[in-house]
Amino acid sequence: MTKLFRVMAAAALLTGLLTGLLSACTADTPDPLTAAQDIRKAEDVPAVDTAEPGEVTDAPGLTVQQFEERFNTKAAEVGAKMNLEPSTFSQGSIPNTFQYAITANLILTGTLNPADDSVRAASLLTQGDGSEATSAHFFTAMSLVMLTMDPSLDLDQVTEIADSLKMTEADADFSSINETTERSGLRYRIEGSKEGAVQFSVEIPLDN
Repeated sequence: MTKLFRVMAAAALLTGLLTGLLSACTADTPDPLTAAQDIRKAEDVPAVDTAEPGEVTDAPGLTVQQFEERFNTKAAEVGAKMNLEPSTFSQGSIPNTFQYAITANLILTGTLNPADDSVRAASLLTQGDGSEATSAHFFTAMSLVMLTMDPSLDLDQVTEIADSLKMTEADADFSSINETTERSGLRYRIEGSKEGAVQFSVEIPLDN
């Protein structure tokens, strides 16, 4: 899967073909609880940072509904056939969290600021099956989460962030990658595991 992720990253981000990948992406939306359970069966899956957050004073101010609407709006703007559907929404098992099952292999988890119920972090977790479709879904969702959390970004800047996370390097190893970068008050992180799970997150740092 490492090679496939590297190929998809290079094609989608480095060579400027992200828009084509987005428009080609289709996703079935299974039951969210079943999908989440299937992903969590893998051992040593990177843990989503869902600890109860402290108060964040400069949160984007998006409610869960507004986050969903902006994600879907950004998907439409770039021609992606990917949406957050209300039917795949569930409350997280940890307080102040929520989830969307984007596909059977891809879960989006959001963390809320308890002070105002605004979204302070969004994390994607995929248990890759080695298929091109799974990789396409992951990179599409990753880009849309970036654009949702920071709507001032364009696709070139999404590429720059991916570059900063060393996702597009020729020798990128997604079984061991663990990179973090910050931009405009947001922290971006990518983390992989030997079992094939990859997690990407965007958050407002608690120390902001």
